[in-house]
Amino acid sequence: MGGHLQQTSIPFQHWLAAQHMALHQSGTYEQVANLLQAQAGTLAFVDVFKFTTLSFFVVMPLLLLLKRTRPKKNSLAELH
Repeated sequence: MGGHLQQTSIPFQHWLAAQHMALHQSGTYEQVANLLQAQAGTLAFVDVFKFTTLSFFVVMPLLLLLKRTRPKKNSLAELH
């Protein structure tokens, strides 16, 4: 994401103009860095959500393959 933010990039210059910012103004780099950090955080959240969803769908069929065991009637007496 940060690789596309170059001073010579025409889309970046157009975006700066649309935001009424210029590279020589104070705080411009901070605002761009904050925006980039927010976007990276959002993309990381989406990646974790996708991984969790995929893990859920992989594990659910495996749970159906587990054999259910039932405790014996006298199992409590054997524990003591």
